[in-house]
Amino acid sequence: MRKFKIIQLIFFITLIHGLTSCEEVESVIKAEPLPAPSGNYLEPGDIIVMNYTADSIVQLDSNGVFKRTIYQVTGNSVLLLALGWSNEKNQLLFTTDGNDRVLGVNAYTGKVSDVIVHSGLNGSLRGVTELVNGNIAVLESNNLELFTPLGDGHQRETSGFPITNIISTGQGMAPLADGGFLISSRGSDQIRTYDEDGVQQNSVGSPAGANDGYFAIELDNGDIVGIWNGTTDQVVEYDSSLSATGASYSNTTYLTNPRGVAQLHSGNIIVSDYSYNHLVEIDISDYSLVRTIGQGLSGPTHVLVVPDY
Repeated sequence: MRKFKIIQLIFFITLIHGLTSCEEVESVIKAEPLPAPSGNYLEPGDIIVMNYTADSIVQLDSNGVFKRTIYQVTGNSVLLLALGWSNEKNQLLFTTDGNDRVLGVNAYTGKVSDVIVHSGLNGSLRGVTELVNGNIAVLESNNLELFTPLGDGHQRETSGFPITNIISTGQGMAPLADGGFLISSRGSDQIRTYDEDGVQQNSVGSPAGANDGYFAIELDNGDIVGIWNGTTDQVVEYDSSLSATGASYSNTTYLTNPRGVAQLHSGNIIVSDYSYNHLVEIDISDYSLVRTIGQGLSGPTHVLVVPDY
């Protein structure tokens, strides 16, 4: 009888230990997984610059330190002209002239592939923008083409598009949060806003001392910043209706041939200078100079900051 009780006691202790071990094992199974390793090819906050004279697109980190050359043209028959971003596909968009097309760089892998190849694209593709509705607008200097998603690709919109002579010698375009877009012109010497159907909403002419409109973007606060080239190169802020707010920057010591503008995640803006081969960072709270960035740049034109995705 005593032997039987001892056996029962041993069995009970073994059972309790087994249950405890199961709990320990289960707690290990339920442990939170380790965070996934970072390292996307294009990180939010990275600065993308088109080097016109070097026929390349380069990537800087958010501090302006050179990371890599994303794309390099080989041969003399192709030019790089415009940058844009696709929120639908999380990819950098860019246009080429000579084999007229829109290409994309996958933000995760860096793979480069054709996005739009169409016989309708046969001019100088100086602007590319994905609109809020997912359509991609392409500026052909004076004309505007629109492409709508179709399966894994895009089809050319023929109802109301292309819009011929939408502007004279357009130099760049950018999206607006209301679904429309901006176009800058060095032929019309204007910056204009349009709705998603390409109907002009507002326009502003060049300020005194400047003429060519090269680029404009919408800021996070809804205002618009435009860059102007001329005797007095200027960066000017406007409200959403393109009325000047009075805020501006002009200093030919650092900015003598502005071509592109983008907003950093800090809220400041950067402006590319084609002649000085650098970017100028400007504090938009008072439009004062913060610094210049110049690693790996050669005739910089369009500039873009990778958004959060």
